[in-house]
Amino acid sequence: MSLLLFSSVVLQHFQLATIGGFRLTVGFVLGFFLIVLVMTRLNTSRLLITWSTLLGLSALAGLFALSFASTLDFVSTLLLCLVTSFFIVAGTESSLPPATVGALMNGSFFALVAIVALSVSQVALGSLGSDALFNVLGPFQYQNQYDPQLAYTQIPRAQGFFLEPSYDAFVIGSLSMALITTGRRTLATLVLAFVGLGACQSATGLILFLLVTMILVLRSRPQVAVPLVGAGCLLLILVGGSLATRLSSIGDVGSSANYRLVAPLRVLTDVLTDHPFGLPLGSIYEVVARYGLVMDGAGETVSLDNGVYVLVYYFGWFGVAFLALLAMWVIGGLVSKGARDHDLNARALVPLWLYGSLLFSGGIVAPEFGLMSWLTITAYVNSKEREFSGHTAASPERDNSDLPRYRGSPSHPRVA
Repeated sequence: MSLLLFSSVVLQHFQLATIGGFRLTVGFVLGFFLIVLVMTRLNTSRLLITWSTLLGLSALAGLFALSFASTLDFVSTLLLCLVTSFFIVAGTESSLPPATVGALMNGSFFALVAIVALSVSQVALGSLGSDALFNVLGPFQYQNQYDPQLAYTQIPRAQGFFLEPSYDAFVIGSLSMALITTGRRTLATLVLAFVGLGACQSATGLILFLLVTMILVLRSRPQVAVPLVGAGCLLLILVGGSLATRLSSIGDVGSSANYRLVAPLRVLTDVLTDHPFGLPLGSIYEVVARYGLVMDGAGETVSLDNGVYVLVYYFGWFGVAFLALLAMWVIGGLVSKGARDHDLNARALVPLWLYGSLLFSGGIVAPEFGLMSWLTITAYVNSKEREFSGHTAASPERDNSDLPRYRGSPSHPRVA
């Protein structure tokens, strides 16, 4: 189980074949097999409601804007949405046996170690002018080869095993959230997360994880809070300058921050004004290309690299309403009774991460995105309202009193 999870995550962007324009990856094949293997049951009612909603909303958008997407693009994107939503719904199912949770978290930790190690190595060698460790999957790399632009930057951004740096940050953060939520190797995980996100130089990812760390500090005992503050300060010292530069570039046309957060607002304004039900699935490349959005090093772009914007684009005001409900879920977790004590609280951390990570995860209809979301949600389901004490997988019965502890209902067995 651990090896299967490790392989699914680390090699998720290993492209096996292209079938009818669809890029078949290890993340889809092994991820689907893993989810089916560990799933104790499937709530068919929940899945059917989700699929019916997707079908209804996508059909509604298509009825009012048929000219914006070919039938093939519409159908292929819809199928991706259905598969990805299955992954996510599967994560909300019943609790898993403790041994299964332990195996999944073991695989998650070793995957995190491998990804961070490669990311740091890419930055180290890249700073010396070598691109030997970039695009390690070679011709099997999903979608395209990443260009670290070594000739234009002294410290390149790491891509890990993945498509590009932002997705590397998304995977590192998702693995870390799963481990933190289930109380596995909390301090080691946070150190690895800080180092890995620093190597990726993802401004949104770094800010989001710093927020997560602040919440942990407020909930943790001093033995944990002090190292967390120290790690956060060290991170700011190491990458604070780069982070400030990235944030200050948000108004510069062509910068990554501008392309991800500001430039697409023109697209969304037109969608909400002229197409309140959204535009058809699969039309995003054709429509965005008309706006002439640019990003330095990539020229004119044809996509929205922001999951929040993708939801609004495809579902219009329904997407806005869905995002508002998600925001209420986040706020509810932050202000709940459990959020006012000094214990780790998945009800605050996981919703915050799932919502915030949309901002730098444009491919939200991809099965690979569904795989990482499944892992985070599965960790959440198997930790909320349960008592655990930061056990490591190597010593499940040892009580690490210096780590955060849940106080859940005594009717729920302890997971770890």
